Amino acid sequence: MTAKEKAKELFDKFYLQTEYYINCGCEFLAKENALICVDEILESHYKVLVGVMPKAYYYWTEVKQEINKL
Repeated sequence: MTAKEKAKELFDKFYLQTEYYINCGCEFLAKENALICVDEILESHYKVLVGVMPKAYYYWTEVKQEINKL
């Protein structure tokens, strides 16, 4: 899955949950929640991602950039 596809998938999951619970269609909240999710992945696995799996680190930073473009 490309970073762009993953970004869209995360956004869509949060958007559907946000819309369902508060019925506002709040794209902003979905975007913020998706960014929080990616930040948690990057922070909690930073040493492993940078040291052992740099491609994975790059992938998640690219996902974050794609979320910001949504």
